[in-house]
Amino acid sequence: MRALGVLLFCLLPVSLAAQSASTVKIYSNPPGARFQVDGQWYTTEVAFNWTTGSKHTLTIDQTQRDQTQLVQYSFSSWKDSKNLMSVLDKTVTITADPSISYYRADVIKSYRMLVHDFGCNDVSCRGKVLGACQQL
Repeated sequence: MRALGVLLFCLLPVSLAAQSASTVKIYSNPPGARFQVDGQWYTTEVAFNWTTGSKHTLTIDQTQRDQTQLVQYSFSSWKDSKNLMSVLDKTVTITADPSISYYRADVIKSYRMLVHDFGCNDVSCRGKVLGACQQL
């Protein structure tokens, strides 16, 4: 029984040393959209040092607006640095892989514009403010 204890003690450091980690960036393109990594919200690029093989969840709202309510982000897809993944679901579970350096949420950024039509001669449109979203 004593020999078994020594054997386990000797194998434990070897298995811990075999674990590798890599740095992975998560961000939105264009920047500014809110996204979650493992339940935590971010609005700017963030980097993680993940153990190879660990699982992580990325989530983004389908449609969101910034604090001014003048900019809208519409989710398009999740992509990775190797172009192996193009996922249209807003939530994706990934496995950390040292060959993948980033995951990106592609979004469409739209701006709300207020249009005043001072040249309208029709009584029904005088004084109205028209709101619209415009993709740039």
